[in-house]
Amino acid sequence: MEALRGQDRSMATLVVAVVYLAGQLLVARLPGVRTNMTWHLVRFATAILFVALVTGLDGEAPATLPVLYVPIVALAAAVGTVTGFAITALALGVYVSSLALTDGWAGVARDALVPTAVVIFIAIGTRLVVSSLERSLDRVRHSVTAERRRARRFRAIEQVGRILAKDGPSPSVLEAIMDVLAGTFGYQYPSLYLWSGGV
Repeated sequence: MEALRGQDRSMATLVVAVVYLAGQLLVARLPGVRTNMTWHLVRFATAILFVALVTGLDGEAPATLPVLYVPIVALAAAVGTVTGFAITALALGVYVSSLALTDGWAGVARDALVPTAVVIFIAIGTRLVVSSLERSLDRVRHSVTAERRRARRFRAIEQVGRILAKDGPSPSVLEAIMDVLAGTFGYQYPSLYLWSGGV
């Protein structure tokens, strides 16, 4: 009889896993899911609930839940601060609730402190690292953009110098210079002043 009950649990776990995986794959194909924070929250929340359900179906001790939540919490924190905070709170809420249901509040007081601290530490650490990387990436993007702009301007100045050195300040050359300046620097009404006298 116990063997049949074990097979029922395994079948239920398998069915839940297949439904969960099919749901995640289906949601991943929806347009805009990768950029929509609400969908991120839904997907991470279902992952937390899936882990809790499967752990409960298999009869595992609730003490294993924080270990299984760590990758989900880390990914949620990497996506964003709000998502990370919400998923961390959900994971800890499910964990503390499962401990309270199985061991009572004495079990929560005894067993929840270290795993809770670890999950919070990982969530905060992941968010800090990802935020630092995002800031570094922004600085690099700005630097590359500024360097390209500076190089483009130097090329334009060199081009103007070559045009003047080759043909002198004739009206057609001055028109070509104005086109270079307008195109490179984005001036709508560029002006060029010539000095025709002694100092």
